Amino acid sequence: MNDFSLALATVGEVMERGAASHPGDDWHTSPVSFHIQKAERHLRLHHEGDESEPHLAHAATRLLMALELSCERP
Repeated sequence: MNDFSLALATVGEVMERGAASHPGDDWHTSPVSFHIQKAERHLRLHHEGDESEPHLAHAATRLLMALELSCERP
């Protein structure tokens, strides 16, 4: 069985770049729906052939953010 080491390393890189460009590490203050909306946007742009960003990596990162938030315990 293959692991996701390359994909997870890519998500880590997206998170590092995001932390540099969005100081405060405040992604966790946005609702799950916000991250899903952003992921959908990245998937649409990828589907349309836009190459301005690594859209699949950004979509995966946003979905993992949404998953993390939905798993948080009170």
